[in-house]
Amino acid sequence: MASIDELMKKYNLDTSTTTAYSLIYSYAKDATQPIIFSHYAHEHRSIKEITYNKQYDYCTLYFFMSGKFGFIFDDTICNPSYGDVVIIRDREKFTSCFYTTSFVDYYEINFPVEFFNGISLINPFTKIFYDRNAPNHNMVIFNNLNREAIIDALKKIDALANEKSDFRDFLAYSYIIRIAEIICEQQSENTTALPPKKIPQALKNALNYIHAHYTTLGGIDEVSENCNITGTYLARLFKKFLLCSPNEYISELRISYAKYLLQNGSNLTDACYSSGFSNYNYFISKFKNVTGTSPAKWRNTYNQNTSSTQSSIPNKK
Repeated sequence: MASIDELMKKYNLDTSTTTAYSLIYSYAKDATQPIIFSHYAHEHRSIKEITYNKQYDYCTLYFFMSGKFGFIFDDTICNPSYGDVVIIRDREKFTSCFYTTSFVDYYEINFPVEFFNGISLINPFTKIFYDRNAPNHNMVIFNNLNREAIIDALKKIDALANEKSDFRDFLAYSYIIRIAEIICEQQSENTTALPPKKIPQALKNALNYIHAHYTTLGGIDEVSENCNITGTYLARLFKKFLLCSPNEYISELRISYAKYLLQNGSNLTDACYSSGFSNYNYFISKFKNVTGTSPAKWRNTYNQNTSSTQSSIPNKK
């Protein structure tokens, strides 16, 4: 059986910058074709630009519990929330970003392309990723019953991480089969659902500009002028696709960067002005509004949680 490090290297899976609570393997055929299950729960620190492109050599299912994410496939955008799944097909190009450095919690299941070789075409895995008659949308939104069933199965797989049963991988694989079955059921129900939102180039341009200049922006007018778009139209685009105003989006980016600075030792004053705020009292007020606590208390809580988490996470090896 291949070691964890060998599998991580082969399938280009990197957990070095995150806290993976569990990383276990289930095998459909043998140890050379693993289904790789991961659970990530951590404070996402880096703010990735909207133009950060990816392409995987394997098929991936993302299940989201919390955090602010965005996925762009060609000209469509997916903003998953609690219990939603995003489907990535092998060699499919997409753009992903974490809109803020908020705490994120999600599960990830990776299927190497080799896994599909030689298995029956009538199975839920092939249907999810390769069935031409299935909805070709990249995000599945579940009804309440299916959502809870998916989450229950994910938690059961997660709980197997610390068990030493001879049947651990077999049990995990059985739950993954059930998860795939539920996704197929929901895809069939969603055939009449609204198509994914198509993101206009104007919004992409505005996001690119904001992500590059949010710490120095003079205001929304600056974005409008540099992107050749009116402020009114820009506000409509943000409300429709991101469910917030441009100012709210910029404020959350600034708060996120302030949190990153505080995590790395900056004092409150430096975090305030370096993240783009020009008024210290407004920074304190906005930080409380976004996070529910003051910058000083947030930093203390973060430091305490980090120390506690690092001491309790099992060695991945």
